[in-house]
Amino acid sequence: MRLLFDLDDARRRLEVLTLTDDLTGVANRRKLMEQLELEFSRSRRSGEPFLLLSLDLDDFKGVNDRFGHLAGDQVLRETAKTVQAQVRVIDTFAHVGGDEFVLLAPAAGATEAPELARRMAELILAIRLEFNGQPYSPSASVGWGVWKPGMATSEEILRTADRSLYAEKAGKGIGRSFNTPG
Repeated sequence: MRLLFDLDDARRRLEVLTLTDDLTGVANRRKLMEQLELEFSRSRRSGEPFLLLSLDLDDFKGVNDRFGHLAGDQVLRETAKTVQAQVRVIDTFAHVGGDEFVLLAPAAGATEAPELARRMAELILAIRLEFNGQPYSPSASVGWGVWKPGMATSEEILRTADRSLYAEKAGKGIGRSFNTPG
C-alpha cells in the first residue's frame, strides 16, 4: 500500500513539474495551451468571450546586459509573483519564454481588455528592485486578443494578441501606451 501511495505522490509531483515554469513558479506554455484549448472549446459552445493578454517586458536584454542574467531571472520571478498574486482564480498566468508572459482570462471580453492591460502594466511598473546599488523598475508592453464567434482555432487569438503586442511596442497600439505610468 505504501508503494502505491508513493507512486501516486510521484505522479502528482511530475504533473506539477511538467505544467509549471521552474524559474517563475507560474504556469508554463504547455499548461497555457491546455487551458486555452479548454477555454476555446467552452466559448465555442457557450458563445461567451474570453480574453488573452500578451505581456512583454521592455528592454529585458538591457537588464541582462547591465546587471547580469541572475538579475534578469529576479525580474522574471518578481514579475510572475506580482501578477500571479493579482489575477483571479479562474485565470491562467503563464511564463511562455524569455521575457514573455500570457494571461488567459475567461469570462472577460473587449470591454475589459484595455483596463486589464493597463492594470497589468502598472502592476509590473510598481515592482521595485535594486541591482548593484542602482534602483530598477521593469516596464511591460501589453497586447490582447478577444475570442469571437467564428474563430476557427485557438491560434487565431494568440496571433491577434501578438499583433496587438507588437503594435504596442512600435507605438501604434490601440489607446494609450501601457508601459509608462499615468
